[in-house]
Amino acid sequence: MSTVEPGRPIRVIVADDQPLIRSAIRIMIEAHDDLTLVAEASDGRELLAIADAHPADVVLMDIRMPNLDGIAATRQLLAAHAGVRVIVLTTYDIDEYVVAAIRAGASGFLLKDVSAGQLAAGIRSVHAGDSVLAPHAVAILTSFARRTAETADAEVLLAPFTPRERDVLLALATGASNEVIGRRLFLTGNTVKTHIKAILAKLDVPDRIHVLIWAYENRLVGPGTGGRAVDARSGVVGVLGQEPPTS
Repeated sequence: MSTVEPGRPIRVIVADDQPLIRSAIRIMIEAHDDLTLVAEASDGRELLAIADAHPADVVLMDIRMPNLDGIAATRQLLAAHAGVRVIVLTTYDIDEYVVAAIRAGASGFLLKDVSAGQLAAGIRSVHAGDSVLAPHAVAILTSFARRTAETADAEVLLAPFTPRERDVLLALATGASNEVIGRRLFLTGNTVKTHIKAILAKLDVPDRIHVLIWAYENRLVGPGTGGRAVDARSGVVGVLGQEPPTS
């Protein structure tokens, strides 16, 4: 994950074949002192060349572009620049686009009708290590993961993790925020972040949305678990997107 040095804004590249969209994004970014637009690209191939010359933290990626589309460009970009985060920014929330974008390594999927404030917040969020998804995209991803899920041995899947990392991972798989995880497991915010960093490294995924997909695809949550995260040691931790009962 890239980090912002004190006083240095988050470096952004926008890749879109529509000059009007690039201009609108430029204006939005220039309105925030903590963001800076370092380059623009009109297609995926141009983006890859630009990324080699202009280090960036976050790329805003269109899908439908000439020469090289946004999905292929995302995959190639992240293979060459592992620290970069990608937000797919598109007009179309087609199921196949959402799944393909996240599978290519994107950390966000937003529609172009998102507000300037929401886009700026999304850039900050993915740069901090989180994910940002349009509401419909979450439903698409979980539905896809359910359909492709394979039965796996939970104990084998969770073997690489320490007992506390398992607890945090399974809480992540319920869609819980860091604050909720800390409250649920009686951990400080910094401790939760440390465990999440270790989990991402062991799974070799960029962010928490990819942890959620991994958990669905391996039936740690989803059909057969009642929407719950299954712990091989103790059964269940939480319900997807909800707090567990307090009594």
